[in-house]
Order: sequence, then structure tokens, then C-alpha cells
Amino acid sequence: MASNITNRAPLGDKWLALAALLPAVLLASPVANPIAGDFATGEFSASGFALLASLPAAFLVALKRVAPVRGLLLFLCAWIALAALPGGSDSLARERTWMVFATGAVLALAGGGLGAGGRTWLVRGLMIASALFLGRAVIAGDPGGVLGNSGELSAAALPGSLCGLLLWVRCKSAWRWLGLAVLVLLVVHASSAPVLTSLVALFVVATVAWMQSAKSAIRSEARIKLALVVALALCAFGWVRYAPLSSPGSELAAIPETQPAELQSPQNAAFGGVEVRRRIFFATLDLVADAPLRGVGAGQFAAAFPAYRDPRELELSNLEGRLEGLTEVEHPHNDWILPFAEGGLAVGFAWAGFLSLVLLAAVRGLAAAQASDAALAAGSLAVLVSALAGSPLFHNPAAQVAAMVLFGALLSMGQGPAPRRGRRLVGASACVVLVLTIPGAWSMWRMGRALRDITLTTSVTAKSLALDEALRAAPDSVEALSLKARLSQSRGDDLAASLALWERVLDLRPLRFEALMNSGQILAQRGDLVMAWERFEAATLLDPRHPGLMRNRLAGAADRGRIAEALAELDALEAGGHGDPLWLFNLACDLVLRGQDREGLVLMARTDERLKDLSAEQCWELDAKYRLGGSHIAADAFKALAHVLWGRDQARAGDWDDARRSYRQNLRITRERVPPQGPTRLRMEMAAVLWRSRMPEDAQQLLAGLTPRPVDWLALPPWAGEALLEMKFAGAGE
Repeated sequence: MASNITNRAPLGDKWLALAALLPAVLLASPVANPIAGDFATGEFSASGFALLASLPAAFLVALKRVAPVRGLLLFLCAWIALAALPGGSDSLARERTWMVFATGAVLALAGGGLGAGGRTWLVRGLMIASALFLGRAVIAGDPGGVLGNSGELSAAALPGSLCGLLLWVRCKSAWRWLGLAVLVLLVVHASSAPVLTSLVALFVVATVAWMQSAKSAIRSEARIKLALVVALALCAFGWVRYAPLSSPGSELAAIPETQPAELQSPQNAAFGGVEVRRRIFFATLDLVADAPLRGVGAGQFAAAFPAYRDPRELELSNLEGRLEGLTEVEHPHNDWILPFAEGGLAVGFAWAGFLSLVLLAAVRGLAAAQASDAALAAGSLAVLVSALAGSPLFHNPAAQVAAMVLFGALLSMGQGPAPRRGRRLVGASACVVLVLTIPGAWSMWRMGRALRDITLTTSVTAKSLALDEALRAAPDSVEALSLKARLSQSRGDDLAASLALWERVLDLRPLRFEALMNSGQILAQRGDLVMAWERFEAATLLDPRHPGLMRNRLAGAADRGRIAEALAELDALEAGGHGDPLWLFNLACDLVLRGQDREGLVLMARTDERLKDLSAEQCWELDAKYRLGGSHIAADAFKALAHVLWGRDQARAGDWDDARRSYRQNLRITRERVPPQGPTRLRMEMAAVLWRSRMPEDAQQLLAGLTPRPVDWLALPPWAGEALLEMKFAGAGE
């Protein structure tokens, strides 16, 4: 059975089809796309943009007598129940979830309002959108295309490409060649990027369509084509499985050459993401089990999930711990289960019921008499398969807008007319809700535009201004706040200002690893070691093997004088392949300049055996060597060490005058690192020298306001401790 897709659409049907296609086409266009090339900052802005682009469809839905959409009641129940649940800490994510449902409802109604001719226009428009998504990505060799992410791009192009498959198989009009073209583009892109999810979806849809064709009057030529596509999908899958992969923008990027041999194989590189997603899925089930009735709240998955991350998943996501960056799981990579996590069992089952109705309609629709209707079924089934290992319905607006129109059109096929009042009420209500969300959508779009500007400049000032604009548009944006905090730290802004930004991030997402670690670093720099250690401990519960966190723990242990703990952390770092002698040397120099030479010398010796048991004379020579090489911090550290080692030798010999001069030289250097009077331990030792030099008033003045820690007392030379006891000094707090 063949079809030429000759259905003529009434004018109203054409306008509704065009309005329903508008969001998908605009998001596929690199000219109008607000998130081009930077998908990481585009999820929110694209959601806002998609809602704004859906307004024409909403107005037409309100005016048109829309046919009933089976299962829409389940969709609306899930939406309303999720909206009624108490909000979580991430207010912007909650608002975005509301917008996703509002946009989806309007577009589903728009799809449901299409007649046979309108559905034909819809299929053609989706193929054009897929060609826009994939054409530049394949021809220019840029797997991420206009979305900047190959997986998200492939998911957005998948519905139109699979519609093209059925047109090529079943249709005799010229449009079948566009269908074949987008199908080929999808296979090439998914094989080269690679994107396994799209290849699996292609295999499933082609297989089910072939099985359905055997039960119907579809001609044998069509069945042969479907069998060829099944074989093509298997070959592409095998290519990804065994061929070397090196695309930097791939969904499952190849592992760098620094990985162990067993991790460098192309098989592990391409299929490692499958294991990651499997573990995320089971961890999400644990989250659902802990909050079965109300879930964690709309849009709150990213805020709640860090506590449930699997240790092995963390290792795989961080490339066995060799990835220095910070990884976050924004969604469970499974849109079937996400509503269970965020809304509880009731919301989850309502959503699963809606998707199940779409699934049944899609399987039946593959054998539809009209090629355009079978194409809609193929596109819908592809989205449902993709939703098992991705997030095309909640976290990929470019894919969601196409999917919801498809679902509405598919579920309304063959439905009788609904009561006129019911049609008007549902359409008008959806339009009103969408209009009410315009301010939030506009703010999110403005935020995304501002964040995109960051990628277009290298000027720190311009980046700061763009971030300020983003935060004016969306003050609760975790992404914008995090970027602002990173920029503030990198350019050496006031510590209080940087800390305030990270604290704001933690207010929105209390378990955000990056915010915990960086705020802990700032607190340590400010001297609030107790609070810093609490942040590091909280971060340790989330990702104990993160290299940056392990370095922070090492530095924190050394700063508190816990040398054994610091060395244990260092051993763990080196065992994991994260040893960094230069970083360790700089840390040791910093400790010396802050008066903690005991800890600094121990760590310095781990960087080079020649730095073990240094004498004052050797330190003096190293000062000259490093100063000549331009390393002034290291030179200052060795110069300070030389003076303090001389001073201690002179003090032990009773040469208090020379000792006094040596300690003064040391404090002249170290007070630049610990203003205004210098490090605690060195002030205590200098006060002891002054006391022995019969200068008690100067000694008392130097100790004024000083509150040493127990570790500072333990680090003192015996002669210094004896002198301070004679002075009856116990610290300002005593």
C-alpha cells in the first residue's frame, strides 16, 4: 500500500500546523536560536524561548474547535499535581518545569487540532527541522551543531528523521527523498558523534514497523526497505562498537590517552555511558523510594540527587577520577521515571499512563493507511524509546516541542468530535495559562542571551557585565550564580563577595559539590577553618575521590598541623594518578610563608628528596636560585626559612641579639602573607626571643590579641615554650 500524501489541508489547518511547527523550526535555526553553540547554559533560555514561540499556537488553539486528545487528562493531572506539591529550594528549576508542562499541553492540543491535511504539513515541517539540525552538524563536521551537544541535537532531530523513514518507505511523492535525506543524515551523525540512543531508536522503530507491515496490506517493497533499515541500524551500532572514536563533541566521548590501557578501548569509550546511565537509573529508584508520596518537588531532581550518586558512577563520569572538572547530574536520563522522582508515585503513574497511551497508539499507527499518519507514529515511538535513555521531554526543549505536537496529533487520530463547550474551555484555559507564564519565560530567555554573550568575549569586564545582566533577569539562576562566583574567584575579588555568591548557590542547591568545595576554600583562606572543614566534609560525602577535594583536604589537614592526615591524602592522590609536585611545592611554600614551616618542610620533601632536612645555608642558596629563575614566592619561602632556621640555632646557643635580628628578617617577609604583624607561631617565637633579650614590653606588645591553637604550641621549640610560660602567656582567649 502506497500513499502520495495528497491530502489538501484547509487554510485553518495549515496555519495551525505552521504555528505548531514554529518552536521546533526556530530552535533548529542558527539565526534565531538563542542557545546556539552553548547548550550548557541554554536549557532554561530555550524553555523560555519555546514557550514564547508557542504563543501563536496557543491563540489558534483557543479559537479552534480542537478534537479530543486521548490521554491528555492524565497529562494534565500529572501537571496539576506536580504544581500543587510544595516547592523545593531551586525556584527557577521549579518554574521551568511548570513552563515545560504548559508548553507541552498547548502543543499537544495544537497537534490534536490538525486534520489529515494538517498532519501532512506537520510531517513535512518536522523533516525540514531535522534537516536544519543535522545538515550543518554533518557537513561542517560539528557534532553539536546549533545546540552545542551532539546527544541533544540528535534527540531533537530524531522525530523528523523517523517521520522521514516512513515517508521514504510508504510514500511515492517527491517528499520521500527529503525523508531519505534526513534519515541518512541521522545515521551518519549518530554513527560519527556517536549517539547510541538514536541508533537504538532507529532499530526499534524500523523493527516494529517491519513487524506491523507483515500484518497489513503494505506492499513487499516497503517491507524490504524496512528490513534494510534494520540492517543499517545494526551495522551502524557495530561501527560504534568496534571502530575508533575521537569526536570531541560526542555524547559518549572517547577517553583520553592518559587513561589506563583497559579503559582506552573504543568499546569502553563508546559504551561507558550506558553503565553510567544504568547506575543513575537505579540511584533514582532509591530517591523515589525515599520520597514515594510527594517526590522531591518539581524541578528539584538536580538539587536532591547528589546524595544518591553511586560511587562507581562518579568514577565513570569522572573518567576513573582522571577528569579534574566537576560533574553534576541534572536529570536521570530517563523521562519515564523523572516524574516519579519529582512528584511521587501518583504523578509518576499518571505520566507513565499518558506515555503508555502514546506507545500503544504509535505501535498501531505504524500500520496506518496514510503514510503521513504512519510517519507520525514512527516519530512518536522514536521519542518514547529515546526517553528511556535521555531527556527529550523535560530537559531538551528543541526535542520536546516536536514530541508534544506529535503526541497530540497521534492521540487525536480517529477521535470523534468533543462537545463544543469542552473544546473551547480546554483550549482557552491552555492559552490563558501560557499567557500567564510569559514574564517568567521572557526572563529565562533574557538570562540565556546574556549567558551566551559570555562565550563571545574574552574580556573579563564584559563577562562580568553579561553575568550581571543574566542575574538581573533571573536572580535565582544556579548557573549564572556559579559562573559569577567562579569569575569573582579567578580575578581575585574580595573573599566576602565570592563567598556570598557561593552561599547563594548553596541556598538554591544545598548539595552542589562545586559550591561546597569552593566556599570551603574561601573559608579556609579567611581563616575560618572549622566552617571550611565542615564544607569539605559535606563535599566528601558526595564525591570522596574527587582530586580537587582531596587536595583541599590535604591543604586543610596541613594547615591544622595534622601531618599524618595530610600525608595520607597525598598518598591517596598519588595512588589515583593525581600527584602534582608543582601544586604540592606551591602549597609547601605557602605554608612556610604563613609560619607553618614544620608542615611545609615535610610536604616539600615529598616533591624532591633533595629538599629533605634542609639547613639554613641550603635555603639561602635556594633563595638565590629561585629568585634568578623568576619564582619569587618560592624564593621568599626559602629566604624566610633561612632566617628562621638561623634564628633557632642562635636561640639554642643563647645568642639572643643575633636571633632577634634573624626573626625580624623572617617577619619582614612573612607579614606580607599574614598581615599586619605576621604568622602566629613566628610571633610567639619572636616574643620568646624578646623576653630572653630583656625586652618584656616589646614581647607583650607582640603577643597582644594573639590566640594560638594547640598545634601552634606543639610546634614551638622548647626554649620558646619555656619563655612564654615564664611570661604567663596563654593566649588572648584565656
